[in-house]
Amino acid sequence: MVRTTNAIYVIHMYYPYILLDSTTSFVAYETKLVTEKKRPTQAFMFIDKTGDHDVICISFRGTHPFSANDWCTDLDFSWFLLRGIGKVHMGFMKALGLQKETLWPKEIEEHREDEDGEKDFAYYKIRQVLREKLEENENTRFIVTGHSLGGALAALFPAILGFHNESKLLERLAGVYTFGQPRVGDDDFCRYMEDLLGVGRYFWFVYANDVIPRVPFDDYDLRFKHFGNCYYFNSFYKGQVKSLSEIATSLSQKEEPNKNYFWPVSVGQMYLNAVFELVRSAILPYAFGRDYKEGILLLGVRLVGLVFPGLSAHCPQDYVNLTRLGNPDTFYKKIIYPEKDFSLNGQEYDKY
Repeated sequence: MVRTTNAIYVIHMYYPYILLDSTTSFVAYETKLVTEKKRPTQAFMFIDKTGDHDVICISFRGTHPFSANDWCTDLDFSWFLLRGIGKVHMGFMKALGLQKETLWPKEIEEHREDEDGEKDFAYYKIRQVLREKLEENENTRFIVTGHSLGGALAALFPAILGFHNESKLLERLAGVYTFGQPRVGDDDFCRYMEDLLGVGRYFWFVYANDVIPRVPFDDYDLRFKHFGNCYYFNSFYKGQVKSLSEIATSLSQKEEPNKNYFWPVSVGQMYLNAVFELVRSAILPYAFGRDYKEGILLLGVRLVGLVFPGLSAHCPQDYVNLTRLGNPDTFYKKIIYPEKDFSLNGQEYDKY
């Protein structure tokens, strides 16, 4: 049993289905697995009640490291064509709720039955709850977020809303925030998403040498692309915010540095960065407090990073740290107040 100051919905999606348990205010609990055959794709939906408006947060969980189904989802690089939008990663489409026969109908039956019992398709159940909660208060807005695979699903959720012409829901979307998100579509899909969300509603965070935002590859064979502004933070949690158009002239820094990971010039720097991250793990608790102390498991992952640099950089811990230790003006200067010149004691901040 988990207690919280806000009403919470906990949603378990049994790929590609979903189970929902709604609770009363101040109490939240997780559903139990119906079957052990498949690990669930998970989304957590909670509501922040502040003043006369509510903020609904939909958070998709990333890849479970011991889930074969999650790994199959990640590695299914085949294309699914969304007509009028573009080509999209098939595995992510299935995880969100693509149906075998009818694909993406706008409406479906409330429940579907299979050998494991009654379940619901993920996208449709989340949309149903959103409709109900948004009708209760016209000032309510919602955000979508996720890490890794969860970031990909967070980016695709508004795409399907757009595909279904859910304009009323999209008007209430305050933003999409993804962390360590892999690429999800082709050029046409990216242009569609930039038109749909604009610059001010999509925020894509990349930490240092994290390998996942650099796959599937943006090359002649796979042709996966990113869209929007890249919020890139190095291992010192120092941030840069650049749009693709601003850095397109630099082949080595299109989107994020070392865009396809396997770039020989970056190998030495990646290994040095992995060593620094291990040393930094011992320093952070003394510099910023015990909240930054890393456990034995995470330290083990840091050691693995000495062999495979970029793997340890995908840990959620670094994305949590960059939101806490990174300069918030990186975010404000580029998006919130792009026309203003932020300064401190008469000294202008570094321009990114």
